[in-house]
Amino acid sequence: MNLQAHVFLLGLRMDTQQLFSALDIATLSSANGEAFPQVIGEAMACGVAVVATEVGAIPEILAGVEGERAGIIVPPRDCESLALALKQLLADPLARAELGSAARRKCEAEYDIVSVAKWWTRHWVRGFTTVANDGSAAIGGSPRILVELDPAIQ
Repeated sequence: MNLQAHVFLLGLRMDTQQLFSALDIATLSSANGEAFPQVIGEAMACGVAVVATEVGAIPEILAGVEGERAGIIVPPRDCESLALALKQLLADPLARAELGSAARRKCEAEYDIVSVAKWWTRHWVRGFTTVANDGSAAIGGSPRILVELDPAIQ
């Protein structure tokens, strides 16, 4: 198959933003167990088209904003569907660019630091049984932990 001409094992890198930005397509072919795969979020933030399997939160992540799709989802363990999606995107630079732009918009709309902080605040505070005026909280009978609740994101 001569993979050496097409696959590069780069080791530890500190320039992942530049590497992602150089990609035509990012793919994740997990069969199970994905919550929020960082590799998909990083590719989307760089405006790269994504093809991934329908496991965990991947369908929600690639749903896009306002009905547009931010990536292509294929069934897990379906090599033919994965290959077809990759071939179609490789043959269509405009579709790749549109998916990459939609992915970037999704990141800007839902995964920026303020949106993520609001999400965590809503979900963490919901699990607390008490929240004190000093911002610390107790979960059940556990020791008190400090939770900084910035008024701008509450």
